[in-house]
Amino acid sequence: MALRFIDSCTHYATDDLLKKWDQGIDAAIVESNPRRPGSKSILLGSGDLRTVNIATVSYMAAGFALRLAGTWYVDFWADRVQVRLKYDSGTLTAYRGPATASLGSADVSDLLALGDWHYIEFAALIHDTLGTIDVAIDGEALAELTLTNQDTRPWVETGVYRVIFNGAGNQITDLYFDSAEMHGDCVVDLLYPTAAGAQSEWLPAVGANWEEVDDPGDIDDDATYNSVALESEIDSHVMSNTPSRPGSAIKALAVSLTGRKAGNPDRTVKPLLRIGGTNYLHADPGIELALTFGSGQRLWSENPALASAWTESGINGAEVGYTLMQSS
Repeated sequence: MALRFIDSCTHYATDDLLKKWDQGIDAAIVESNPRRPGSKSILLGSGDLRTVNIATVSYMAAGFALRLAGTWYVDFWADRVQVRLKYDSGTLTAYRGPATASLGSADVSDLLALGDWHYIEFAALIHDTLGTIDVAIDGEALAELTLTNQDTRPWVETGVYRVIFNGAGNQITDLYFDSAEMHGDCVVDLLYPTAAGAQSEWLPAVGANWEEVDDPGDIDDDATYNSVALESEIDSHVMSNTPSRPGSAIKALAVSLTGRKAGNPDRTVKPLLRIGGTNYLHADPGIELALTFGSGQRLWSENPALASAWTESGINGAEVGYTLMQSS
């Protein structure tokens, strides 16, 4: 598994969109018409909603819950690669390029209903002759859009590094992007800090360390925060329990951090998990901070203490934290 990004769309507000996304023209975070109680979604606006750049990959899968309002599309995009899945008037069509060369289409008028939530998955392998397209709705593959031996590379680049959504009035939530496989209908549950963990070494602005970073539903920037000047100082927090979903597999645990630096020296923060008294730093590079607030995310596809798949008890027993890795 190679999950690249997940998003519940619930822990932030419209003003926070550009902390997580590169562009969101007229997009908004809304509580109306939730997919499940207490969740939020992104209401797409008049222009593109674009992810920040991810590492270029030849295969990309995107899954997202969609509340259908009308025409929409999702692009896998690089400077010279564009593969599009577009819905219009009951028809889903996969294109090479910006809706110019159709690779296949399916009548989905009996599968998608205006005003209803559905789970859409779209995957593409970029290649001149061996490209593939896979599309599923609510966990069921569409035979008409399960394509092999396709030319999915319109120009010279060999992969994609961005996902783009478009379609004013449509709502999306529970997103994942993966560079290895599709996962079926997914839910992204949101967990907040609820109490102090074993280590509280950063300096809180006002209250307890965990209270400065719970920010339910709205990232409040400089109103509440923890700060530190010394490398290797650690905060870890007890988290709320994950909702029980018997029979479901936990695909990953993601830690999302929002922060900024106060001066010109480099600042890099690395997420960590504390399990059974041991701290597990994420293996990937830390999240680089800028002078303005931005968000970064790191994912663990398995429990690092056991090197095995996550369980509900494993998630519930983990503290979540962070440490300063670079101060100059």
